[in-house]
Amino acid sequence: MDVDEMGRSTWFRPSVLVTGGTGFLGQRLVEELVRRGECVRVLGRRLVVRWREHPRIQHIRGDISELETVKAALEGITRVYHLAAATEGDWATYERVTIRGTELLLRAFEQQGGGRLVFVSSVGNYDLLGVDDSGVIDEDCPLDPNPAGRASYARAKIVSERLAQSYLAHPSVKLTIVRPGTIYGPDMANPLVGVALGVLGGRLLVIPGMGRKLLDFVYVDDVVHALVRIMECDTTIGRIYNVVHPEMPTQNEYLRLYRKLSHDRRPVVRIPIRPFLWMFSMADAVLKAFGRDYQLSYKASRLCKSVYYSSKRLADDTGFVPSIRYDKGLELMFQREAGL
Repeated sequence: MDVDEMGRSTWFRPSVLVTGGTGFLGQRLVEELVRRGECVRVLGRRLVVRWREHPRIQHIRGDISELETVKAALEGITRVYHLAAATEGDWATYERVTIRGTELLLRAFEQQGGGRLVFVSSVGNYDLLGVDDSGVIDEDCPLDPNPAGRASYARAKIVSERLAQSYLAHPSVKLTIVRPGTIYGPDMANPLVGVALGVLGGRLLVIPGMGRKLLDFVYVDDVVHALVRIMECDTTIGRIYNVVHPEMPTQNEYLRLYRKLSHDRRPVVRIPIRPFLWMFSMADAVLKAFGRDYQLSYKASRLCKSVYYSSKRLADDTGFVPSIRYDKGLELMFQREAGL
């Protein structure tokens, strides 16, 4: 008989683990798996109150960077969805949680005999500056060769994905890497991430360029269904997939509908790309004069880049295509947040 962290007896023996299962995407994935009849073990540091008495969810509260915690979470597990990643803190935190956590999980899963593992990465890992504007990014495009020039979250995701890629041909760890676009939906922290920059304490919205950049958005429910489909299909083992809705909106299209539904009336300023990049180049020059290199112009150049992310491989291999367009997704987001 199993006993959960609260000392209660549990009648089930879960065979599927979701790391990072208490996060924005993770909670929805866990509840979808339960809806499908699964008994799920969750590794996550936060407490989800509504799961406290749930008969099909076993929650291990712990740190994925601790080997004994990882081993305990993997006991009896044959399928893993690896979502865990740091989202705040200094570089040491990202290195410990995102990179070391991934390394420990892969090694421990291998040592216990392996099984099926779906690793959630990001389309933000690609080398955008190696592609022309309006170019197509598919899974064969290279990753960013300059992770040190990125913010800590992206840098750690790139390094951890490179670790995962070394297992793509592993005989017992049957791995698939999934690169979602920007995941949005009810209760997301910032509905305008990638769309506009909030400045002056968030009182003003700034868009680099004229608002024609394509957005790599994908609704949270579509990502959940894609992950489940990928786990179910043996043909996806050893493969990498983008997950982005095929009809990518522009910044202007998304922002127009968002403002209508949210009644957000903050003023919007659009700065042409050349002056925008010039400002960051000047800032870099000043900082370098003081011995600091933040590579702001590199970050700004990526921010301005407009590309199309192809999810054709996922459709070809599994038949799955994200079905919720940005307009329907935004409506669902505000309806659910309003309790409708």
